[in-house]
Amino acid sequence: MKKILSIFTSTIIVLISITSNAEAVNTKDAIFKEIALTTTQVEKDYSKKYNDVLDLYFNKIRYYKNKSQLDVLEKKLEPLLEKYNKRTYLNLKQKKELNLIKNIYYRSKVLSLYYVK
Repeated sequence: MKKILSIFTSTIIVLISITSNAEAVNTKDAIFKEIALTTTQVEKDYSKKYNDVLDLYFNKIRYYKNKSQLDVLEKKLEPLLEKYNKRTYLNLKQKKELNLIKNIYYRSKVLSLYYVK
């Protein structure tokens, strides 16, 4: 009976760890998908120069591993995202701003989660 119980609990633990890893992969994939979508949208809305400037900015943060700068950036962007997400209707200018904010936010989130430790 103890052997069956131990096998059962170990199976449950393995299943929980597999599902948590799958969820982590899905969130990482979702973040990268959002980056790709918003990068394309920012380039379409504004110009390629915006993406180039953002690339240089985030590459510099990644190179110098400046975690505090990412934290400050995320703290400033989260209220803006909430403000835009609460709205039911956005005009064209607000949609462009939201895409730019999302792009900056998701880029900083990827750096803070996976590259800058």
